[in-house]
Amino acid sequence: MKPMMILLLILCWIGNVEAQVVTQLEEAKVTFSPEVSVVTNLDNVKFNVSESYTGEFSENPIRFMQENFNIHELLSAIDTEDFEEIEVSFINRKGYLKATFDNDGDLVKTNQNFKNIALPRNVREQLYNENKGWSMTKNKYVASGKGSMIDKQKYRIRLSNGDKNKNITIIPAATAGGSVASN
Repeated sequence: MKPMMILLLILCWIGNVEAQVVTQLEEAKVTFSPEVSVVTNLDNVKFNVSESYTGEFSENPIRFMQENFNIHELLSAIDTEDFEEIEVSFINRKGYLKATFDNDGDLVKTNQNFKNIALPRNVREQLYNENKGWSMTKNKYVASGKGSMIDKQKYRIRLSNGDKNKNITIIPAATAGGSVASN
């Protein structure tokens, strides 16, 4: 019986050695090419945004717009004499940025509205420190401003703790002073 087991092990070993053939594969190239769909209606243009990573657009929408959009190319493609301002909307599944430009291509105002996004660190820390034991179920971020500066912004956050729910409003400019509104 012992010689038969040794013979069987030798045959299994030879089978494994013969089965391991190295196959050389060709180089594969992976590239990213964002697809943008555009909808236009005279003084209103909408772009559906594709991100190269999750949260890229909602992290800083104004910077994303400035890095990936050229208003002067858009204005040269359309007749700018028919309007004083043009509204350009950048939309993804989490929300949108509406930017209003004058006919010279200067940014006049912006409006942002996003839901269920990753909160900035200072807002996250404040929320955790003041609401221990509560879990965030959803959030909404709303901001507006003139030019590329944000004048007003707030986070509306829904928290739950078992069967209890509460809504919190955090205004980031006021978080340095520790002001949180609750209802």
